[in-house]
Amino acid sequence: MPTRNRPRLAAQAVRWFVRQDYADAELVVLDDGAEGLRALIPDDPRVRYHRAEGRMKLGAKRNSLVELSRGELIAHWDDDDWMAPDRLSRQVAALRAAKADACGTRSLLYYHLAAGEAWRYRYPDGARPWLAGPTLLYRREAWEASPFADDLHVGEDTAFVWALDLARLHAMDDDSFYVALAHGGNTSAKSLRGRLWERRPLSDVSRLLGADQRFYASLRTSDFTRGRIAPQPRRIAAAESPSPDAGDGEAPLVSCIMPTADRRRFAERAVEYFLRQDHPRRELVIVDDGRDAVSDLARRDPRIRYVRARRGMTIGAKRNLAVQAASADVIVCWDDDDWYADDRISFQVAPILSGEADATALDRAVLLQLPGCRFWACDPHRHEQLFFHGVVGGTVAFRRKHWRAARFPDRSLAEDAEFLRALLAGGARVRRLAGEGRFLYVRHGGNSWRFGEPGGGGDEWREVEAPSSLSAADLAFYASLGAGRAVAA
Repeated sequence: MPTRNRPRLAAQAVRWFVRQDYADAELVVLDDGAEGLRALIPDDPRVRYHRAEGRMKLGAKRNSLVELSRGELIAHWDDDDWMAPDRLSRQVAALRAAKADACGTRSLLYYHLAAGEAWRYRYPDGARPWLAGPTLLYRREAWEASPFADDLHVGEDTAFVWALDLARLHAMDDDSFYVALAHGGNTSAKSLRGRLWERRPLSDVSRLLGADQRFYASLRTSDFTRGRIAPQPRRIAAAESPSPDAGDGEAPLVSCIMPTADRRRFAERAVEYFLRQDHPRRELVIVDDGRDAVSDLARRDPRIRYVRARRGMTIGAKRNLAVQAASADVIVCWDDDDWYADDRISFQVAPILSGEADATALDRAVLLQLPGCRFWACDPHRHEQLFFHGVVGGTVAFRRKHWRAARFPDRSLAEDAEFLRALLAGGARVRRLAGEGRFLYVRHGGNSWRFGEPGGGGDEWREVEAPSSLSAADLAFYASLGAGRAVAA
């Protein structure tokens, strides 16, 4: 149980553990709060309290807790939620019966304390397998193979689940052993008005909590980390991240925009790169005017949205249409034929979110030439001639308000460079970021923009080794591509 500055809630969560009917269990508490919780921990050998040195990200706290634990099965035990007395026994039985690596629920009942309301979150059918983080029970060896990301404070549980063998996840049909509390102190703000939320009678909560509801009725504003019990629910767009723990101020929604046409293999790979990203709250808007429509890619994950465009639209027009369809204030261009590292979004949006820049773009990157999988680095002087402002225009990230003033021109050649030019002319602060290790500019027979290719003589280009950041699987994908039209298709 990770905890911080929630003494009454955390002490009650310990009581929920002590009354569990599963005998062979321990509760490991890791506290990085200002005052500490030790005085409220009961004298019970099954409860072990540890004090952290300094504030920790939630991902790092979860890893430390598993390391401190002694069990072969690990259950998440959030410090502000209600758990039935038979929660552990029900989940352990479900995990063993399914012979799974992890189990949990795909739905959660929420008690909105301040509003006196009940809400149910339901993860969509047909989407990528997922389990609600607070309800997770998993095998230690699964964690050992893929621990939590130490640097994530929001969405670390979803990232962990999606790093597991998805075929070995077990979604429990009955979620009546758990009620989550929605309040202003949640690590990630709960948005209760989206398409995945359903208003429920308060009696749904009362029936499960029974006499335990008296504890929640006694809570005061000071019992919550941020000094208020709960904000009024805000209305969210349907395209926001599917997880109910999708993020708070530390992880705002980011919209990636991807124009495409008749490049199925590239588009499929670009979706893979999006799904790998470590930024927990994101969406991908695909605008497609090709003959071979890739609408099926949107069914892979609810964060992917598909817009069918009229035939013959320019790339600039498709980029503008994608921005119009996007939900977020921060937009990231996501070209369908380039390679991106897993932290590309978080790396590029950080200066924008901190207020240090209005837009960012990636500078000189290694060029991958197809077919043949040859890698090239460009002479710096030649690179400045080829790329406006010394950056690859198709990598720009920006705030929506600057797009409203600039917009992409209605053309398919250098529309990204002209957009950058308009941003700078309008006074936007465009930061040039290092693209090495995070971006590969892929050249093939179907590129919209043609220039003198490497390997044709002269000293403008030098051949280099494949970047270490490119995985063997990604390298194998590019090696499998043929030449000319086959590459584009």
